[in-house]
Amino acid sequence: MEEAKDIRELKSLLSDLSLQDDAKKTLSYREDDAGNADARKIVLLKSVSVFLFSLSLFLILCLISLLVRGYLTDASYHEKSQTKAVPLELKEVPAITPAPVISDQSITSPAVPPEDLHGPAVVENASTRTAVLKEEGGSLYFISLKNYGKADETLFDLILQANPAIVNVRTIDDHHHITLPEITAESYIRKTPDGRFRVHIGTFDTAEWAKVYVARVRNKEKHIFIEPQAFSSQDTWYRLTMGDFENREEALQTISSLAKRGLIYIPPQPG
Repeated sequence: MEEAKDIRELKSLLSDLSLQDDAKKTLSYREDDAGNADARKIVLLKSVSVFLFSLSLFLILCLISLLVRGYLTDASYHEKSQTKAVPLELKEVPAITPAPVISDQSITSPAVPPEDLHGPAVVENASTRTAVLKEEGGSLYFISLKNYGKADETLFDLILQANPAIVNVRTIDDHHHITLPEITAESYIRKTPDGRFRVHIGTFDTAEWAKVYVARVRNKEKHIFIEPQAFSSQDTWYRLTMGDFENREEALQTISSLAKRGLIYIPPQPG
């Protein structure tokens, strides 16, 4: 009987030990699960931190790139604006599409050198009106627009012909007094050494636009001449003249006809 009792006590003791081991194992598993969860949280936090750092770095690099690009753009614009002291890019463009291709024969080299052509009557009898460059906006464009109601290379050319002392349109002194000629139909007449006449039909900043204009004013009975004129080391304009006319009256009739078609501009006369 005592042996049976001892066996039962031994079994009970072993059972308690087994329960304690199971409890320890369960506790160990819980601790492991908690540790794994903490580890996962740490990994997740590290991943989020790396992502946020990478995003911040990317945004900073984008911002630096935009700032550098903006600086370079401003520097380029400033440099260009410094090289263009006179805004000559604003011009009256012929209101046609340059579709026709004009051959070189359409523009004939002048039979008489440009310097042999007499200047317009307006230069010989120039008006005493003057304008100070700085007070009139700082450029030929604003002077022409204010005093003649229009601004293009043709009017610039007429103004410069009345001011032979100006040899460089980009270096006109701000305090220079510029003679403002009275522009009439006579202003567009040129006299040749043989006593005949030509009509100044326009001045353009490129040969291409000069050719386009030729297509508009072409006259089967008259030749059109192109005369390159250097107004600075960087600016060569192209003066178009039509001729030759036997007398001044014939030239004036052509000017009147071209003015009615809007191909020659004669400013409204005061009064």
